[in-house]
Amino acid sequence: MSSTNSLDSYCGVTADNKDEMVKEIAKVKSEKMALLKSVVAMMKKRGIQFWLDSGTLLGAYRNGKMIPHDFDIDLSVFGEDDLNAAHEVLEAIKPDNYHVRKGHHNPDSVKVCKKIEIFKEVNGGYNCTHPSNVSMDIIMYDYADVNRSLIKTEYFGFNLEKNRYKPEWLFPLGKLKFEDMELPVPNDPEAWLSEQYGYLGPDCYYDETVHKYRKRPAAW
Repeated sequence: MSSTNSLDSYCGVTADNKDEMVKEIAKVKSEKMALLKSVVAMMKKRGIQFWLDSGTLLGAYRNGKMIPHDFDIDLSVFGEDDLNAAHEVLEAIKPDNYHVRKGHHNPDSVKVCKKIEIFKEVNGGYNCTHPSNVSMDIIMYDYADVNRSLIKTEYFGFNLEKNRYKPEWLFPLGKLKFEDMELPVPNDPEAWLSEQYGYLGPDCYYDETVHKYRKRPAAW
């Protein structure tokens, strides 16, 4: 079985450097929350429907808090219109000292991730795995087929382009506590996250053969 510790595949956080990285990431937590609140206010004012996703949703699902070793904030929107609207409003009223860019090309793939990146420069550029990183991704989802029976994203990271979601897992949106806020989340966050990650508990390891997390055996 090909596998790694649950941290070894997480944006440069390993079992060896976890404690130090968590300390460094904690120093910018207040900035991350300020960014989240600013963007949420802008999206609500424009009437753009959004929800917590990926690692941010996982933290809300587990205990209502930010995962200590999570580098960024993850939001999602549905459809090209809402992605474009989000990009317009963020470009027009971008948070202080932040850059906004749409799309991100993976040099190893012909695909372009349909998303918006909001970030502060670290060492003169965008470094999503630097512990001082303060950034947000806004990912776009859409229907995967003409029957509208499944939902997909074109995000290339972690094989997410292969994931398929049932519409009832997403809509109608629910709410979960995240730090000192209550924010929109998929209707069935457990099913949604399980499609992304596999096993959702903290006692996990990453199985490279299936690109999912599994429960760590008792004798690990």
